[in-house]
Amino acid sequence: MSNERRVGVKVFQAEKSTESQLEIAALRLFEGIDRQELRSNRIFTVDDHFWINGPNGRHLCLVVQVLGLAMNYKLRGVGLDTPDLLSDLCFQAAQSLMYLHTKKICHGDFRADHMRLQLDHDAMSNVGIYDLFGKPKVWHLDDSEGEDSRPDYLVEPVNLIGLEKSFRTGKIAIDSFASSYRAATGRDNSQTRIEKAKTFVAEHNLCDQVEYVEQYDGTTKFPYRLQPGEVELLTNLLRDMLRSNPDERISIDEVLQHKWFEASRKHLGVIYGSYTTEPMSDDAALMRSYRAR
Repeated sequence: MSNERRVGVKVFQAEKSTESQLEIAALRLFEGIDRQELRSNRIFTVDDHFWINGPNGRHLCLVVQVLGLAMNYKLRGVGLDTPDLLSDLCFQAAQSLMYLHTKKICHGDFRADHMRLQLDHDAMSNVGIYDLFGKPKVWHLDDSEGEDSRPDYLVEPVNLIGLEKSFRTGKIAIDSFASSYRAATGRDNSQTRIEKAKTFVAEHNLCDQVEYVEQYDGTTKFPYRLQPGEVELLTNLLRDMLRSNPDERISIDEVLQHKWFEASRKHLGVIYGSYTTEPMSDDAALMRSYRAR
């Protein structure tokens, strides 16, 4: 059928299947917003959900869009040796974040784990399922013990690396809205919970990175070069984003208008108010051509 499309199904363990599952509860935040509008702004929520009964209990199943691997995964062709693509993806992520904020929605867990690359679903729909993933590897279990709750067989997880590389679009996708909440004036309870949490302290994780930088002896050869002017622009952007006083940090709108993103704005053809209505400046053009060497 011409209207068929590939979807993913996430099946929860019976003990973790609840009517109030957070991903489903988060859908209330997007009520009244057309799904196509969300997709065009790279927002990918749960499409649908249903329940199945199994020997271990009742399982919640979420229907989701088939997306590539998370951005924190070491994807081939997406790395420090492709700085243009990385800056474009960062720009797209910032755009999506601004869109959420215009809808008064806080993602709550906005990080690379919850950012993926979109796949070309039109191209995927013309390929057979076995051609996409290969034939499933099935492990049949010994049922001599007669345990009713044990499955008859297990299927090895598919390798998504080849699929992601073959159908990559260069467009980012924001998902995982289990921690999202509606922004309101005044202090939000979610912020209070974050401040009380003791399981994650950013400074501890940053210390390891600082030590790594201090130990760098300057002999490592990197597969790319950065123009000194670009380093200064990126430093300026990060400093303004990460100021210790929240009131002094630049807004997401100012992030998108920052000069470090000028090449990405032009490359992606973005025209938003004052974002980019002019040709790429000489500095931005030089930055992009310099990186490509």
